[in-house]
Amino acid sequence: MVNSVAIRERIVKHNNNEVVMVIFFIGLLSACGTENRPPTTAQPLPIEQTDPSSEAQFEYLLQFNGGRYVAEPALNEYLTAIGGRLARLAGYEVLKNQFAVVNSHRVDVWVSSEGRVAITLGMLTTLSNEAELAALLGHLLAHAAQQHSATAIARGITITPELLAKKAEHPYAQYIVGAGLPVLAQQTIRYNPVTEQKADYAAITTMIKAGYDPQAAVNLQLKKSTDGAGKSHHLNHYYPPNRERLVTNRQHAHNHPAGLTMAERSYQGALEKLLQYEKAYQQQPQLQQLLDQGKAEAAYALAQELIIAAPDEGRFYALKGDALQQMGKITDAIAAYNQALEHDPRYFAYHLRLAELHMVRQDAVAAQAALRNSIQQLPTAKGYLWLAQLAEQRGELIQAHEYYQRAARSNTPLGQAAEKENQRIDFAKNPNRYIHIKHQRVESNKLRLFVTNTNPYPVQIETLLLNTDQTYRIRLDQKIPAQSSISSTVTISDLGNIERITVDRATLLP
Repeated sequence: MVNSVAIRERIVKHNNNEVVMVIFFIGLLSACGTENRPPTTAQPLPIEQTDPSSEAQFEYLLQFNGGRYVAEPALNEYLTAIGGRLARLAGYEVLKNQFAVVNSHRVDVWVSSEGRVAITLGMLTTLSNEAELAALLGHLLAHAAQQHSATAIARGITITPELLAKKAEHPYAQYIVGAGLPVLAQQTIRYNPVTEQKADYAAITTMIKAGYDPQAAVNLQLKKSTDGAGKSHHLNHYYPPNRERLVTNRQHAHNHPAGLTMAERSYQGALEKLLQYEKAYQQQPQLQQLLDQGKAEAAYALAQELIIAAPDEGRFYALKGDALQQMGKITDAIAAYNQALEHDPRYFAYHLRLAELHMVRQDAVAAQAALRNSIQQLPTAKGYLWLAQLAEQRGELIQAHEYYQRAARSNTPLGQAAEKENQRIDFAKNPNRYIHIKHQRVESNKLRLFVTNTNPYPVQIETLLLNTDQTYRIRLDQKIPAQSSISSTVTISDLGNIERITVDRATLLP
């Protein structure tokens, strides 16, 4: 039954054990108390333990929410001037005092623990005057200066993958990975009524010093906005104004000198270009809907109109590129995305979509360059996954392995796919990391084998190597389910002392 050559083969019988595959799905959401978000009962998700306060991570947060608004640099300068003056008057020297306008029409605003403030276009157009802006910025800066966010984070934050996808301004952003994750927690903070009142008091005090009418702070608490579903909500959604808070703030606001201003004219002047573009922005959902419905020609025509109405806004060039792609005009679509990048070279999604178009044309060099630019702005699983695939096509398996590992850190379905590809590469080189083999000698010439697949994926075991004083190749040709075992008995007439049993040939299955 056993050949006399040094390498011997034997077909063995086996019994498969059933197994249930379990995949642990995690992710991370950022949320701000100024926007309506439904409650959730999903399990909280762990936050990666890295420093959440660096400037680079704040930039990740801006990218996640839509990127900086660059169509009008003067608007960001205006915000910085107002916020910086308030911080100086309040004596907040310890804060970073960095201010950014975000290219998103959600009504949203947030502040990091270091005092980095981001405010969306949607919030700016919801406010009525500069005094309300000062009240909002003063309130946020007070939270940062009084370390309310650090206290809230220490209490723990409940984050869910469903809300992560809902929050992301661009669909690709929900696949954020790595160091960009912890800073998103800054937006999940829910302050309690005590800290809200402390921030209110500090904001009103600073407003008066700056010459703003503090009644704007009271008005801000009562102000409402409409969400995407058409429902009206207080700007401060998690802690809407209660009677005690309103009475306290009205009393504080009442005690101020005469001649303070709401500064309506200066505010409207600062938002002049944004308001000119507002009609075009209001049509952006319609343009996206046409694309979603596959009405490429109509979407292209509307994109052209919006580009004329708002020539400095990169979003409309990008949407024009999407329409051209649907029309099969890939070269023109690439040109449109390059125009979008001319207007906003730092937005990660433009680079990522451009890479996708280059991959359609099978231009691997251009795709790789675009992907690297994209993950430099915001590291995403999609970007790393595509880089891994390109590296594998070039035969650079070590580099591909690294990219797959990074993509897998998103812990989303896309990340799970990357993890499987990563294991496929590693499994081909190191199958014994994942296949554990035990044996039991039944008789002098019989051996009971127990082969366990520790992968979360099934494998096809072709042959094992049995080393005694000779080497035997044991043929199995059997599928082992994920995280399961099989047992087999093999008979070898001259079985000696067993040194080891290893995998010879095996394949990770889809």
